Amino acid sequence: MSTENLDKKLTSLLIVVEKTLHITILFIVLYLCGFEIFGMYSSGAISVASVMLLFIYLELIQMIQIYFSSGKIPVRYPL
Repeated sequence: MSTENLDKKLTSLLIVVEKTLHITILFIVLYLCGFEIFGMYSSGAISVASVMLLFIYLELIQMIQIYFSSGKIPVRYPL
């Protein structure tokens, strides 16, 4: 087995692992977002912490969407 062939196989494997982990993170974030919304609904109150968590979840979802559309992970710096 040549090193070029091995490199191609390892690269393909790492791409599959990376995409699998991104999809797993997406499902976890969607679950947490739903859990937070259900918590707000069941308690009948909306707190600042809940709204901030939803913004963080939204940002993570957008990062994953940008990754799948462009292949790059966006890094944003807060002001």
